[in-house]
Amino acid sequence: METPTQFTQDPDKVIEAVIYMAEQSKADSYFGERKVYKLLYYADCEAYRQHGAPITGTMYVHYPHGPFPENWQTLKKKMLTAGDVQIFGSHPREGRKDHGRNLIYPQRSVREGVLTREDCAILAAQVKRFAGFNFAGIEEYVQEEAGWFTTDDGDTIPYEASGISAPPLSADGVRRGNSIAERRARQQAPVRSPGDHPV
Repeated sequence: METPTQFTQDPDKVIEAVIYMAEQSKADSYFGERKVYKLLYYADCEAYRQHGAPITGTMYVHYPHGPFPENWQTLKKKMLTAGDVQIFGSHPREGRKDHGRNLIYPQRSVREGVLTREDCAILAAQVKRFAGFNFAGIEEYVQEEAGWFTTDDGDTIPYEASGISAPPLSADGVRRGNSIAERRARQQAPVRSPGDHPV
């Protein structure tokens, strides 16, 4: 596999992007840590396709539950310490295996001058695109893309492959994603590994 183009992460942009999406997702009961990874990934990929560079400069690693942003645990700690967000673990619904979602709540507004108007438009589009999906539904969606099925666990997912072979997100696709999400929530236990790994 060809070496992916490398970008330098802008931690401030990651943090403001998370806060922006959290503000946009207040009505989304699925907006949690695992979902925000995928939304960041898709926003960065869309920016790469439109402008040749991701919004945040983040590189994403192939993990069992989808793309995982570099330095996430460090940035998460920074956000929590600064009081930028609160993250609460949710309880599984009765009779289901949700495994919790680590819901994210913004504690301040987005700082001006960090994200551009174009950045915000791309972020908002991804929030809207996946509004009806929980993390399991987005996992299934991303796993149909070339960037996913051409990499293995621990590999960096190349931006060059972003969006290739992605199915259209039609009304039927939304229904399918919701169905997948429900099935996966019932069947799949979370994968946990030591270190800087998604929860």
